[in-house]
Amino acid sequence: MTPYAAKTSNTTCSVASVRSNNCRPATASGRSPTRRTRAADLTGGLRWYPGLATVVVLSTGAAGATGLLDHPDGWRVVALLAARVGTVAHMLVTAWAAPTILALRRLPDDDPDRIVAVLERFARLQTLRAGLQVAALGAAVWVLVATVAAG
Repeated sequence: MTPYAAKTSNTTCSVASVRSNNCRPATASGRSPTRRTRAADLTGGLRWYPGLATVVVLSTGAAGATGLLDHPDGWRVVALLAARVGTVAHMLVTAWAAPTILALRRLPDDDPDRIVAVLERFARLQTLRAGLQVAALGAAVWVLVATVAAG
């Protein structure tokens, strides 16, 4: 089973079953897995995600700048820079991943090979994004702990 296998109301759609057109049951909402993805990420997400990304980048940048103005010791500087670099790297990969998932808008539901190719590429980028986001969070917690410990 792949990470993006779609669960439907009465079956699980693997990549092989999507490719062979054996996975066409409707979900509980009456939508195919591709239509459900389009509805979730390509409607409200188009309005919500860019604003959220802007807030994350600005707040992490401001926190990092404020922390550096405090003249921290060596390890706190490393942690502050790691949090900032991790956040920027996450956003760069997100900017690379967004057109990939947005490509679903142009694909017809009856072209499973192309849908699977898009989902496979997005799954790889999502894994990278998640790793960068967790690393940035870890660095931010490191900064917090080091700052509290420094008194």
